Amino acid sequence: MKREDVDFHAAVPYAHEAMDKRLRDWARWCRPKKGGYIHPMWRTFVASQVFESATSSMPLNKLDAHEIEKAVRALPERHAFAVRWAYVFGGNPRRAAQHAGETVAGLDRLVTDGRQMLINRKV
Repeated sequence: MKREDVDFHAAVPYAHEAMDKRLRDWARWCRPKKGGYIHPMWRTFVASQVFESATSSMPLNKLDAHEIEKAVRALPERHAFAVRWAYVFGGNPRRAAQHAGETVAGLDRLVTDGRQMLINRKV
């Protein structure tokens, strides 16, 4: 790994596991639903259908998702951006770090600190 490379999929600290699960459920609730514009090349792509059927069978607590959404919205702007990037949008970490005005390691720290802030606020 390069000095700047960070594994965003590394194990979440034990103290953050419960919040991580709630944030992953919140992300399932937040993600854009099927029905938006899909490029014609990808309309018949089967893997996404298999993935959707696998996740749709899991129960989703919508009230908890609303509570998490309000709490994430109340975080400082850079932390809220980092949490949304990590859980909902994903994508290129270098581009996200640049948008947040951080290094890639700094972006990882924003995500971790954002989770800790949510835990501290007893969301």
